[in-house]
Amino acid sequence: MSHTPVLSILLSSFNYGRFIGDAIKSVLDQNFDDYELLIVDNASTDDSIDVIKSFNDERIRLIVNPKNLGGHASMEILINNARGKYLRMLCADDKLVPGIVSEQIQYLERYECVKLVTCDFIVADATLQYRSIYPYYRGFANGYDVIYSCLSRMVNDVGSPSCIMFRAEDARKVVIDRSLNIICDVDFCLQLIKNGCYYNTRSPGVLYRRHESTDTKRVWSMQKEASEWTHLIKKYDIVTFENLILMLFRYKKYSGIGFMAKWLAGNLLRPRFFIRSIFFMLANCPHNADSLSVGNSGKLSA
Repeated sequence: MSHTPVLSILLSSFNYGRFIGDAIKSVLDQNFDDYELLIVDNASTDDSIDVIKSFNDERIRLIVNPKNLGGHASMEILINNARGKYLRMLCADDKLVPGIVSEQIQYLERYECVKLVTCDFIVADATLQYRSIYPYYRGFANGYDVIYSCLSRMVNDVGSPSCIMFRAEDARKVVIDRSLNIICDVDFCLQLIKNGCYYNTRSPGVLYRRHESTDTKRVWSMQKEASEWTHLIKKYDIVTFENLILMLFRYKKYSGIGFMAKWLAGNLLRPRFFIRSIFFMLANCPHNADSLSVGNSGKLSA
């Protein structure tokens, strides 16, 4: 494949042979053709490689790791080997909804200020039967407002890995935090939008498959989750009444009263802490972005 594609769709897999065929087919069924599908296989021991090679399409590129290097290393390999101007993630057990790629890419092409385009997802069971729709932060927004929403409520409000599209040049500036396993993808997105804007297509673009062997279930624990959210709150210096209350009541067993007391002592006298927190609560910031508009210059305005 000598042509340099506009888009690289990035897929990492380990022993997902029973799912990866659906993921690949959902890419090939898109109405946008100028892409490569770059797959990193983490030394799978099932039939994953055979399933991947059964698709005879020159746009598919496969890298097989000599051993399981883990999700962080695979992400770095994908980003560093991608040839597209734009990058889009896809988990090996999920499926793209038809048309989502062309819908997302238009916003990155048109608006230079937008650093991340996401979409909602359809929650499905292991056989991809519909359960519900999960929405993320709505519409256009300044990146800081989305970061504030995520960390105030301690929730992923930007999109799962299978939902996001971004520029390759921006992704290569992101430092992947290997201390994070549960919300590493959240930190990746927050780094992307820290100095730019965010857009959600407001429509579901992914079938998110829930099953017993997901990576999240394998690494998740309440203690780990508490530790990782605390790490991000410190990293981005966003302390609010909301996340303070969540830390005290949801994670108090793991975060410790001593830490909370130190946190309060260091932040209660900061005017920005009070002003920003009060504004956030009054404005209902998490889903208040639909009133924003975009001018012809690609700059956001209220």
